[in-house]
Amino acid sequence: MMEDGGLSSLLKNQTLERFFDTKPQSYSKVAGTMATEGVAGKPETATEGEDYADDDGWLSVLISWIRIVACFLTMMVTTFVWAVIMLALLPWPYERIRQGNIYGHLTGRLMMLILGNPVKVEGVEYSDKTAIYISNHASPIDIFLIMWLTPTGTVGIAKKEIIWYPLFGQLYVLANHLRIDRSR
Repeated sequence: MMEDGGLSSLLKNQTLERFFDTKPQSYSKVAGTMATEGVAGKPETATEGEDYADDDGWLSVLISWIRIVACFLTMMVTTFVWAVIMLALLPWPYERIRQGNIYGHLTGRLMMLILGNPVKVEGVEYSDKTAIYISNHASPIDIFLIMWLTPTGTVGIAKKEIIWYPLFGQLYVLANHLRIDRSR
């Protein structure tokens, strides 16, 4: 499981009324207090209990953007490298399935390393048994986590439109994964 610190840290010091407040607000330079426009446009400082602490501010945003760009570049490089490997393995379909899984293991592990998200796997004792893995992903990163955590030799099923995703779709086809038509 991935631990989430994003939304909860944002909501940590917020009151419900502040989310529905329509008055213009600006951050003052005084110890992270929030100033709102009061009567006749004069700034009015927030009360003692309503202080807003801007934890890291622009630094955390900058670090997040660097991580996102690094993940994107990592995905592009590994996808391109494995597409070349898959083309070389065109005559051997079972080896392509194996290489597709290795691609998922490597890319998923690299992305979690770059993002700094700890992954806790539960039920490792059942991983050597034959199984059907069913998942419904909520973000693009989940796809790489699924590929990372499933055993080598696993074949995936996806919508047939996946072949139109640049590089990734072609790699999906070369890895002999199954595609389904959801219109029928």
